[in-house]
Amino acid sequence: MYTQPSSPQPQPQPTIPCLDGIVYIYNKDFTTTGKEGDPTTQTYVIDEPGRYVLCEPLHFQGNVSNQIAIDIQSSNVTLDFNQFSLRKEAGYIVNKGVVVKPNYSNVIITGWGTIVDFDQYAIEISQASKIFVSAMRLYNAQQGLYSANCDDVTLYAVEAKNSGITISGGKNFVVENSTVHYSHSNGVYTTNLDGLIIKKSKFFAFYGGDGASIYLNATTRALIDESELTGYVGGSSIGVDIKNSPNVVISNNRISFYTIAVQDDTAVDSCTTTSLFGNTFVHNDSTTSSNMYESDNCAFIEVVGNPHNLMGLTEFKSYQNVVIVKDQG
Repeated sequence: MYTQPSSPQPQPQPTIPCLDGIVYIYNKDFTTTGKEGDPTTQTYVIDEPGRYVLCEPLHFQGNVSNQIAIDIQSSNVTLDFNQFSLRKEAGYIVNKGVVVKPNYSNVIITGWGTIVDFDQYAIEISQASKIFVSAMRLYNAQQGLYSANCDDVTLYAVEAKNSGITISGGKNFVVENSTVHYSHSNGVYTTNLDGLIIKKSKFFAFYGGDGASIYLNATTRALIDESELTGYVGGSSIGVDIKNSPNVVISNNRISFYTIAVQDDTAVDSCTTTSLFGNTFVHNDSTTSSNMYESDNCAFIEVVGNPHNLMGLTEFKSYQNVVIVKDQG
């Protein structure tokens, strides 16, 4: 008797395809069915150590308030974007792109990827430690990166565009070889932070970026070095704004096109020392013709080696309880 052969049956696929210890991430991993082409509405949770690699551009369609696209709930994780992007699709409600949950450490987010169009944060890290974000683009979010009470965090070769960086609490934060294009209130904002290094980075204020490129509030032991800060003509912005932040060193930077290049409102009783040396100030306060540097209630300000005679900038403003040492450089 002739029996018609049955059609080949599709082989079941693992939910997360793995090879050589690497976990590969596809759009179907964000669906409820595991099928390509279905709505990508589910949060992708990483809850085991390992290396996770994107294999295609990810388009997230979550429609729940405060939803997260990729949720990291493990230590010892590397999330490699592999030059792909994670994008919130237009018309959907997703607040956060990648989140590192509290009490985890040794997390790396890298791979020349792009996280774009998330309403609140492209990356959020909270009460975590030893976090390294490198070679990433964080676009069109309220904050490109938001850090809350984290220790030992490094951003290296990160670009935040039309978004800023907020660091609240914690200690030992490094921003190096990075670029921030901001149109919100501030480029980098820190508060209650102990230990900050910003080095070899660039800050550009777009129209609407009327705060400060770098705003230090209640931040101790900060170094801003070898960086370029640029405001915009006709705007009302500050290069570096210092509030109640002792022991700040601003050195070897180029600070241009701000209403005020550096402003320090740190209280006298905090025993502050703000030092500036080797900086170049260009065309600051060009619209109001007031002084390049303003300071109020600072215990000591040291200004050494600044070629501040460029473009007619020749004066420093001194207020009560301020000692200024000037060197024409």
